[in-house]
Amino acid sequence: MGGGSRHSKNAGTMGCEGQSYNERRVLKFGTLNERIGKDSVKDFNACGLTLQIATDPVVTSEGVLFSKEAIFENLLKQKKSIQRQLTAWESQQSAEDAKADAQAVADKESALAAFHSQNHGAGKWETVDMGPVVNEEGGGANNSYATDFERIQNKEMKAFWLPSKTPDAKVVLAKPDTSTKCPVTGKKLRLKDLVDVKWTPAPKDSGCLSMCPSCKTCFYNATHIVVVKGTGDA
Repeated sequence: MGGGSRHSKNAGTMGCEGQSYNERRVLKFGTLNERIGKDSVKDFNACGLTLQIATDPVVTSEGVLFSKEAIFENLLKQKKSIQRQLTAWESQQSAEDAKADAQAVADKESALAAFHSQNHGAGKWETVDMGPVVNEEGGGANNSYATDFERIQNKEMKAFWLPSKTPDAKVVLAKPDTSTKCPVTGKKLRLKDLVDVKWTPAPKDSGCLSMCPSCKTCFYNATHIVVVKGTGDA
């Protein structure tokens, strides 16, 4: 019988005979073609949004068919969403500009104060009257002097564990794209890019709904259909 394992997964030389279907798909072994059922294919005259037969059909330059009401409603929602995002971005920009202006004013005042302190005061660590304080023995003092550095330290709260002292993650908004997009292809789409489609009804005994107006060929899901932009005839 020979040595080694006789397990079925070790049979052959390719190493894939014992793999399951899902394992072969993950490893991309063999053909990846897969038959798509009829329910997975949209009808040629169905709307790309509602998946129902399009009413007042319009088509994009990419060949995507929509119902006029459905695509108009979708583009209107996109415009409203873009307007909200643009308003939020403009508010953020205004707040950043105001913050920058306030910081510039504060820096200028700080520079003037430093200049005045160095030229007309007692230097960088100018003494400031902090008012009466109580010492450790419980006695009082009429006047107490502290430097600017000590005064700033007294004002700052070091309790980093408090929620008010925790850092906040700043949300920076990017400028939104102001163009509306096709909900199927994701490409730029405007209302004036839509073309009204005119179907030519087929005879009742032909077994189809629409046909070519010139060669009288019935339209099916596998038919390559061309719409004339000027007239909208399909």
